[in-house]
Amino acid sequence: MNSIAQEARFRQRVVKYFYKHGATKASIRFKVCRQSVYNWAARYDGTWKSLVERSHRPHHHSKEHTQAEKEMILRRYPYYKNDMIALWDSLRKSG
Repeated sequence: MNSIAQEARFRQRVVKYFYKHGATKASIRFKVCRQSVYNWAARYDGTWKSLVERSHRPHHHSKEHTQAEKEMILRRYPYYKNDMIALWDSLRKSG
């Protein structure tokens, strides 16, 4: 199993080879796809730390409530707390 630093240093070797010989030769020699070589070269700033794998986790949910929507829900919840359908209907009608 490779550590994070080993993987980043491997990418650094690929990028340095790419600068001298091109993407096709680098991808053949190191057995990675050309698109990966181009992506790593775009991220490379001279240090191996720039090539460390980043998180793929989103920063927020795409359908998350906005702050205005949250405030509207909290204002109406005490009145409709026993009937969620009526709460939803009230919120839907008000936008």
